[in-house]
Amino acid sequence: MNQSIYIYGIVNEPALAASFVETDPDIYAVASMGCSAIVENRPAIDLGELDRESLARMLLQHQQTLERLMESGMQLIPLKLGTFVSSAADAACIIEDGYNLIERIFRETEDAHELEVVVKWSSFADLLQEVVSEGDVQELKREVEARQSSSTEDAIAVGRLIKEKIDRRNAALSASVLRQLGERASQSKRHETMDDEMVLNAAFLVNRGDVDAFVATVEALDSQYLNALHFRIVGPLPCYSFYTLEVTALFEEFIAEKRAVLGLDARSCEADVKKAYHAKAKVAHPDVHVPAGANNGADFTVLNEAYMTLHDYYSALRNSASSRHGHEGQDSSSVVFSVKILN
Repeated sequence: MNQSIYIYGIVNEPALAASFVETDPDIYAVASMGCSAIVENRPAIDLGELDRESLARMLLQHQQTLERLMESGMQLIPLKLGTFVSSAADAACIIEDGYNLIERIFRETEDAHELEVVVKWSSFADLLQEVVSEGDVQELKREVEARQSSSTEDAIAVGRLIKEKIDRRNAALSASVLRQLGERASQSKRHETMDDEMVLNAAFLVNRGDVDAFVATVEALDSQYLNALHFRIVGPLPCYSFYTLEVTALFEEFIAEKRAVLGLDARSCEADVKKAYHAKAKVAHPDVHVPAGANNGADFTVLNEAYMTLHDYYSALRNSASSRHGHEGQDSSSVVFSVKILN
């Protein structure tokens, strides 16, 4: 298995803190343009080939490393789990090609970090009992019991009504809590809840000076709901939910293939790409009437993938602060790294 370099994230410093080096000697910094990629030598892994347990261990180690970096006093931007490159030079190129975006994120998060809030029912059994005792549920249960032979469908109907009522309660409470906590944060993002017992799972980007006010708001909400809800704050954390970066290596041969789909060559510029895409899309779009047997949908998919790849490519050239690339949108190197915020 070939040795590669794994990238945890990017810090706004040219070197690691001495305290971090002592505790994690295998992890080192690759400096470029006043920043550093925090990396470790290890064999490349395809995340798709990992079982659930191995993937969970890798995620935990990834996050623990980033959180230790933050605790050492370093401002950092996380990279997506499983980001590997072939060399330290490539790690430096990622900083160069994503520099404008990286610099903007460091400005926006200079005095902020992430806090996650999980809200659950303190006693889901009590909630369930309360919902079951409501009039419409009791009425439906009496109707089912009055039938000489109730069916599985009847039981499902009762369960569905109970589920709908819990969902409505959770949605109303979630919206209220998210709104009130969001007033104490610069950004918020809702995450998926695990089950009906969980009312809200959300991340908040909070300025350091506002943390006390944020925590006080959580405590006030706890009192407001008479301890019926359990609030848990996790953090401070790196800005996982808002500014995790995704890196894609766009090699010259790959870009040439995408240009060819649009009938273009290396002399083309971004404006040529847009013009060629719109011209071909008018013919290849699935809604366009075509003779029987034609497969416009598949053609349009290939066309759209080529356009999106080239859009990322030219965006990367615009964001880049690297001298590796030529002028006026022309690339003079074999690879361009597209660096984007992960959605």
